[in-house]
Amino acid sequence: GGYLCISIDCLSWIFFLFGFETLQNVIKTVGKQLRSQIRFNDVLGRVSGCCFGAVMRDTDEWGIFNAAERLQ
Repeated sequence: GGYLCISIDCLSWIFFLFGFETLQNVIKTVGKQLRSQIRFNDVLGRVSGCCFGAVMRDTDEWGIFNAAERLQ
């Protein structure tokens, strides 16, 4: 298995330009998109304000590399 850390860049710009509600919608949308891109038995969680973590089960280093490429 493995672990991926996925970070959203420039969230402060979104907050300052559009407000907190828009920022929350962006984070929710990104989370839903990430969830749709990983396998059904992998686990996705929010690590911090701008980072998500994905635990990839039953995979090797190439599987994690392929998952990272898929999430770009």
